[in-house]
Amino acid sequence: MPQPSLRVHTRGEWRDVPCLEGAVLVNLGDLLQRWTNGRLVSTAHQVLHRQPDARVSLAFFIYPDIDASISPIGGGQSFSTADVMLDNFDSIWVRKQGAGRARQLV
Repeated sequence: MPQPSLRVHTRGEWRDVPCLEGAVLVNLGDLLQRWTNGRLVSTAHQVLHRQPDARVSLAFFIYPDIDASISPIGGGQSFSTADVMLDNFDSIWVRKQGAGRARQLV
C-alpha cells in the first residue's frame, strides 16, 4: 500500500489520509464554511508526496457567480464570492499568511 501523501488537520492534529485506489477526495473550501455558518468546515490540508512515481492531483474550484450575494444559513452578514476570493488573494499574496483555515494553524 502506498504511503499517504495527503494530511488533513482535524481535532487539533495533522492526520495522514490513506491512499485508496480509484477514490476521489473532495476538500471543502472557505466559502462553503462561511455559507453554512461553520457547520461544514474548510479542509486545512498539506500534500507530502514521498513516492518515486508521479502523483496526479487536479484542483477544481467551484464558485457561485462573482457578484452573487450569499446569506449564511441560519443568519449572519451576507457576503459575495468576490469578498472571499479577494480576502484569500490578499492573505496569500500580499500579507503572506495563507488563506482561510490555514491562517488558524500558523
